[in-house]
This record gives sequence, C-alpha cells and structure tokens, in this order.
Amino acid sequence: RILRRQSVDMDATTKAMLDASTQQEVDEDDDTVAKEDVLSRHCNWESYLTARLVDTHDLQLLRRYDKKSSAVRKSMLMQEGKAYAKLFTKILQNVSKVETVQYVLCLIDQILQEDSTNAELFHENETGDPCTTFLSLLRKDDWLVQEIAATVLTRILVCREKKDPHEYLRTNLDTVTSFISWLCDELRAPSKPPRSFLVTTHALARILMFRNARPLFVEAGGIELLPKILSFKGPLNVQLAYEASLVAWLISFDKDAALDMGKVGCVTPLVEICRTARKEKVIRVSAMALRNLLILETNPFAREMSEAGLPKAILTHQMHTVHDEELEQCLEQLDKLLSECIQTELSSFDRYRNELLTGKLQWGVLHKEERFWRAHAAEFEQNNCQLLLLLKSILETSSDSVALCIACNDLGMFIMHHPHGRFILKQLKVKEAIMKLISHPDKEVQRYALMTVQKLLISKGKLDFLTQSTA
Repeated sequence: RILRRQSVDMDATTKAMLDASTQQEVDEDDDTVAKEDVLSRHCNWESYLTARLVDTHDLQLLRRYDKKSSAVRKSMLMQEGKAYAKLFTKILQNVSKVETVQYVLCLIDQILQEDSTNAELFHENETGDPCTTFLSLLRKDDWLVQEIAATVLTRILVCREKKDPHEYLRTNLDTVTSFISWLCDELRAPSKPPRSFLVTTHALARILMFRNARPLFVEAGGIELLPKILSFKGPLNVQLAYEASLVAWLISFDKDAALDMGKVGCVTPLVEICRTARKEKVIRVSAMALRNLLILETNPFAREMSEAGLPKAILTHQMHTVHDEELEQCLEQLDKLLSECIQTELSSFDRYRNELLTGKLQWGVLHKEERFWRAHAAEFEQNNCQLLLLLKSILETSSDSVALCIACNDLGMFIMHHPHGRFILKQLKVKEAIMKLISHPDKEVQRYALMTVQKLLISKGKLDFLTQSTA
C-alpha cells in the first residue's frame, strides 16, 4: 500500500505540473488588463537620479530597457541580465511610491513570463536574496503589489527547486516558510476575494509540488483551510476547483495529513467537485485525492464518500467517453476500493437491526445504498415483519424529524426492492401513518413522506423502471 502511494505520486506529478502550467496561462489572462495598464505608464527615472535612489549607470540601464521591444529587452537581458535583476530589486527596496513599485514588479513579471529560466537571474547573489524584497512587498497595503509579488516569488522558488532539489529547502527554508505562512494568512482573511483565493491557491499548487514544502503548509495550519477553498462557489470556480483539488491531492500523500483532511471536512467538497466537474483534469485530480484518502488503513472516510454520492459520480463519468487514460484507471480503482469498503459495511444486517431496535436512527450508508436493500429486502419479513412494524411505530410516535425522514426512506427502499413490498405495507396499514406526515411542519419530513406515498401508489412496471434508473 505504501509503495502504491509513492508510485501514484511519482507517476502523476509530471502531468499535474503540466496542468498547473496550463492553468497558469489561464490565470494570467484574468489580470492581463491590469498589468498592461501598469506597463503603459511612464516612469520619470531622472527624478530618482535626482533623489539619489538610482545612480548614473542605473539610469543608463533603464533607458536602454524600458519601453523597448521584446527583442531588444531579450537582448539586453542576455547581455546584462544579472545587472537588471539587481537594479529592479534595488528600486523595489528604495522606492515607496506604489505606482513605481507596481511598474517595476510588472517588468519583473514580464521577464519571468517571457522566459521562465530568467528566474535564475533573481537567485541569491553577493548583495543578498532578492526573495527577501518580494516577501516584504506581500505586506504592502496594495493588492496588485501583493499579487504580482506572490506570482514572482512562486516563479523564482519553483525555478530554484528544479535547479537544485536536494539543497532547495536547506537554502530557502526561511523564504518558503514565510511565503507559505502568508499564503495561509491570505486564505484565512482574503484581501480581495475571489481574486485572492485564486492567486494564493495557484501559488500553493505550484510550491507544494515539492515534497519538502508540504510539511510547512501543514505546520502553518493549511489543512484546516482546505474545505474553505474546496467549497468555494463563485467566479473562477473551475480554475479554483482544479487547483484546490491539486493542493488536496499533494497533501494527501502524507498519512497523518490525509487523516486530518478527512476530519476537518475535505471529503464531501472533494466528492462534490468530482461529481459536478466537466473538465477531465478537474475530475482526475479530485478523484486522485479521494483515492489517497480511501486507501488509508481502516478506510475511515468510505461511508462519507458513499453518502456524498461518489459511487454514482464514478458511474456517471465512466458512462461518458474518457480521453484521459490516467483518469480512467483512477475511476476504476476508486470504484473497486469503494465497493470493497461498502461491501464490508453491508455485510452486517444485524447492525441495521440493532440501530432500528434502539429507535435512534441516523443517516448512514445502510439507509441509502441500493445494494444493501437488494440483498436484504426479503429479511424484513422475518419475525412477522418485526422491522417493518418498528419503522411504522417510529412514524406514529417519534418526534425526531431525522428519524421520521429515515423511516420513510427505508420503507420506500423496501417497496422498491421487495417484489411484494407494496402489498405487504398495505397489509400492515403503513400507508395511513405515512399520509399523516405529508402535513408535518418539517419540510424534509413532508418530502420523504410524499416520495414514499408515490412509491406505494405507482404500478409495479413503473416501480421497476424507477429501481433500474436509480441503481
């Protein structure tokens, strides 16, 4: 099992990284207008020379680069790339005017966007680590400055890890720790939702590709924030759903972290993303996260996944043409694992009987799973229909709305899966007890009572069709 977890991580990381890069391009389209507006400004660099914030050589570099064509800029960077990196960092350190800071950050972002290897220009040098400057800008009271600084930091840190993965965390520990801490703080109290959700989640999706960074996210309290971004409903939802699921998947490779993810409420929103997504990469990464949670010892989240609708989601996706081989395999594995877990749950009819005898009904897999009712419907006739009479008694005496809903649901399941279910319940005069609940003050009780009455009244042929359509 451990080997399987490692194998999944290694096999899928490359594809996930490619998806993250593709998503990055989409993300950048959203703020292109803002950056173009910033880059259309004209900075009076001579005034900074007068104020001694830049020197004569700096001014010459700026004049040769600023407002020039892409080809000229590329040529200048090839000749004096490190000098420009030092100059732009120096301006960010010395100038406080927000418009200028925005402008220089956009120039740096442009450099990194045009060629990702240019991030090496901003690696640590004799004057210090430029990332320290970008970290300080994250605290500036201007969202555009924070956003571009976060984007630039992400590009630089990802480049550093690729260049030297073995020494990455040792040499960048303080920077990565501070950055992840800021990202988590921003998720807790977003400066500009929903844009800030997208920016921070995108950064995490790229930084957490590297295993050594994941414990830092856990230590920063990131796990408890996952349900918030997984459940986000609003603009940019598709992009956010993909990258939030990607973060969840990356974190789920650690057993303890995966257990904590389930405990804080990540399972149901992950199932919801998997169930409702239309893009294959979104389905794939949410399914991979759920698979990692499902292969934990004792399978603690199998029931929650089943109740949230994962079995039907898997079936729905499998019925459609899947072009992604990895997704197809993942859905097959999920289906097999979930079926094994559910079968264990369903094997004990005694557990259902014991719950019913207590009269304290709670929603669970036994009440909703079609396979349980197909396998055990006939057993409800035992002991002169004792269990059916207990359900009828709950309808007549219970004041618990949840118990009433479950009792109606279970009687409806019995009707659908027992060949003579309608006749048996009519003999037991169950219909009268259900009819009274149609006027119950609780809307959910009314709804379940009405559905059960409909099942009592429709013909056997229509009932068989209903059973097949919901199987």
